[in-house]
Order: sequence, then C-alpha cells, then structure tokens
Amino acid sequence: MVLRLPGGPLPVGAGRAQCERLFIRLREVGLLQPDTDLDWARRVYYALIHEAAAEAPETDAAVDVLATRVVDTLLHGIGTPTTH
Repeated sequence: MVLRLPGGPLPVGAGRAQCERLFIRLREVGLLQPDTDLDWARRVYYALIHEAAAEAPETDAAVDVLATRVVDTLLHGIGTPTTH
C-alpha cells in the first residue's frame, strides 16, 4: 500500500512534527499517560503502521479495519479490553 499525499511528499521531518503534536494532544486529553515517552510512542506507531501496510488491504473497509487495529493497539495494548 502506498499513501499518496496531495501536493507531493511532505518535507523531511514534517510527518514527525505532526505526529509529535498528535501525541502531545493525546497526552493532554488523557489518552496517553502523563509520563509516556512520546519518541517511543511515535516509533511504535510507525511500526504498527508498517505492519498494517504489509497486509496490503484492497478495500476501504479493510483499510478501516487495519486503521482501527493500529489505533486500538497503540492506545490500549494487546490483550487489553477496549471500550467503544
């Protein structure tokens, strides 16, 4: 799966800065623990995305399932019940 962004690729570091802002916001609203190592969280998030992309989903529904799995795993871990 290749993600194509409008206007071409992001400048080097732009994606990282956006991800860091996202994780800071998640921490501010209580979805991440106050002592979360945001650099580690970002690296885990990227690894989860990499693994999900390796499944090469072919439909929008499959992409949605994988995206949900990535977010649930990042925020709740593996084997931890989630509340929806």
